[in-house]
Amino acid sequence: AAADGTYTFNDVAMPVNRIFAVEAPYAGFKYRSNFAAVQAGTTALTVPTLKLYDKSTDVSLLKLSQVHLYTDFATSGTVQVLEIYAFTNSSDRAVVISQDGTSIPFIKLPADAQNVGYEAGQDSAPFISADNGLAAPPSDTPYSIIAFFTMPYTGSLEIQQPFAIDAPSIVLLVPQGMS
Repeated sequence: AAADGTYTFNDVAMPVNRIFAVEAPYAGFKYRSNFAAVQAGTTALTVPTLKLYDKSTDVSLLKLSQVHLYTDFATSGTVQVLEIYAFTNSSDRAVVISQDGTSIPFIKLPADAQNVGYEAGQDSAPFISADNGLAAPPSDTPYSIIAFFTMPYTGSLEIQQPFAIDAPSIVLLVPQGMS
């Protein structure tokens, strides 16, 4: 490696459309760079920079920017709830979001939530794989996680849900005609 941490590889075959990437395990994470593809006439290729971060399990380093709660009463006796958590990590560490398959530490769902699931939002910054789930490295692009679940509905609904991280904006959307 050069003094600045870069590597140079010589005598590597570079047929058109071959894709190159860098992958590096560090601090219990699997980091992967963006891809670089060989174009016609390419004799040298620079793979996008891969920055490695130390690990933290302190979820208070994450800052919620907004939470949206959507409700759907289409199925009799049940309400489907979708919650979109938009957050950033402007720290200097990759924050581990430990996950046991049924919960995320900073997303506290109502006690009577059923059929719980989570997925990354469509426009989320990319998460990285960690030993116990996933992690959010520092990023200028916000992250988003969608939590979804059902709750029993018998004509009225009360959602009691604590927030483990302060949320400056919470939007609750219900169908027209509901109050």
